[in-house]
Formats: sequence, structure tokens, C-alpha cells
Amino acid sequence: MQKPLHIPTSSKLKKDLLVLNYLQKNGPKSRIDLSSELKLTKAAITEITNDMIKTGVLVEKGEQIVKSATHSRGRRKTLLDINENYKLVFGVVIEKEDIFVGLTNIKGQILDKRKKSFKGKSYRELLELIVLNINTIMKNNCITNDNVLALGVCLSKNCGEVIEGIKNKDKLTRLKKDLAHAMPIKIAINTTVVGSLVAQRLFAGENSSSVLLLRFGNVAESGVMIEGKIYKGFTGNAGGFSDILNEKIGDSEDIQMNREKIAATIITCNTVLDIEKIYCFGNLFEDDDNLNNIQEIILKYGYKKLLLKKAIVTNDTVFLAACAEAIDCYFFVNQTT
Repeated sequence: MQKPLHIPTSSKLKKDLLVLNYLQKNGPKSRIDLSSELKLTKAAITEITNDMIKTGVLVEKGEQIVKSATHSRGRRKTLLDINENYKLVFGVVIEKEDIFVGLTNIKGQILDKRKKSFKGKSYRELLELIVLNINTIMKNNCITNDNVLALGVCLSKNCGEVIEGIKNKDKLTRLKKDLAHAMPIKIAINTTVVGSLVAQRLFAGENSSSVLLLRFGNVAESGVMIEGKIYKGFTGNAGGFSDILNEKIGDSEDIQMNREKIAATIITCNTVLDIEKIYCFGNLFEDDDNLNNIQEIILKYGYKKLLLKKAIVTNDTVFLAACAEAIDCYFFVNQTT
């Protein structure tokens, strides 16, 4: 399991993070509501939020009219929200022969993106390709290092052998070290499936008690999130039934047979983990006919509450997984993953 980030323990920083995480989960709130919900004095909330507005982290965003018996016209409460353009974030996802590079703001709104092949290139050339594309995006969008919060880097299960290391964890550690020498910005690392779950929580507001994310197409990956925390289990492979899928499906061209096997595997996973929601992406699931057919098979077996939904991350926007990881680590400083 990835070690928690070390963060300063100052009282002010803890309160800042408390406000940020609350707004991320609940949307715009007034100072009065923040004081009540976070159990902090109005004076403390005013001081905290005013400082965060000055630094650009928060913005005042409209007013909420609250009617009461003594005020027929209602009193107004100024709403505060996270400044989505406070900083920009880069995300890089490395797959078998391609890298996906994207630029977003704090709320995951895509500002630029590109896909590049590194087939036949060395590890050094891969690093140069990443740095080149990030620098090109920065130049094209007139971005300086001061505008960038961090770079997120995620590896998919099929990332290939160009990066040395037996496991993705080893490859990620080396990538982070080498990129840190080439780029003067903070770097967050993780696997694509974990980043995709984080993106579902941060960018789509997913707060269900138990969530399964399944990717199947060019690569099979899966993961579980319990109450907003990525759950890896004792062996670090909780929810990782993609190997089972690969073994069952193999190179079969029988699409209907594959659908049946995928549906059966999802049902088995749900029996063990008691999943509330399932999010899917990948070639197989981005085809509406395939997705609907698998859903019908699941319903046929009596699992009426087991509904499949498309994930916010797609094949084309897989870099959102890496952007989410960077934001989670360096903006919300979330230590749960």
C-alpha cells in the first residue's frame, strides 16, 4: 500500500484541509454553514476562509437566500467554493505503447490533451517524450511552473517492459525519481485503476459506501473503493479480478460468451464485496450495446440493484486518473489511499 504523504501538523493547515475536503464533498457553503458543520467558531472560519480567498484557493460564489419567520424577504448568505482555476494539473498515463498527456484545472475540467506513441523507444526516449509534451502544452497555453500544482503519473497494467521493474510499484518509483530530475514540479504516482477511482470521487462526486471500477478492453484492471478510500486488502489485490477475466476470456472472439463470463465474474465479485455501484470503462464498456447486454445478463440472474455505469474516465481521457491522483495528493492532501 502506498505510504501516506507526510504533511505539516500545524493547526492552521489542518483547518484549511478540513474546509477544502468539506467543500469538495458537499459543494459551495456559507461561512455560517461551515462553522456549524465543522464545529469551528465563526471567527475561526472567517479567518481561515478570508486567508484562503487572499491566496486564491477559495472564491465567493453567489448568495443563498434563507427565509425565516422574522425576515420575510430572507437574509442572504455568501457562498464559498473551491477556486477551480487556482492551479493547473498535468496527468500522464503510460500504457503498452502509448502515453496519454492531459492538462486540467482543480475540478478536472480538461484544458488540453494529447496521445503519443513510444513504440520502439528506449526508457530515456520515453522520459524525453513525456517532458517534451508537457513543455509543449505549457508553452502553447502560456503556463509557468508557478501555475502548476503538480504532475500525476499513472501506469496501466499493460505498460510494457520499457520501464525497468518487476512490479508497477517499482516502475512508478523509478519514473518519479527520474522525472523529478527533469521537471521542477511536484509529482504524484499510482496505478491507473486507483487514479480512476480517485477521479470518480473527486470529479464525479462519488460518495457511495462501496464502489467497484472495472476496465476491460485493451487492458483489464479493477479496483474497489470503500467509503471514499481505496481498498487494497491484505494482499494488495482486493477487487483485482481482472486476472480471472483474462484467464476466462483469453483470445475468444465469441462476444456473447465473453459478455456472459464478465457478467458472471461481476456477480461473483459483488457476492464477496457487497458492491453498491459499478463503474466501467474500456473498449468493451464504451460500446453501449455491450454495456447494455452485460447489464441485461446481470438482471436476468436477479441482481436488480447491481447497475453498471460509465466511469468519468474513458479511453480517450484516461489521463484524468493521473490528474486526480496529483490533486488528491497535493491539494486535498488525502492520506486515505
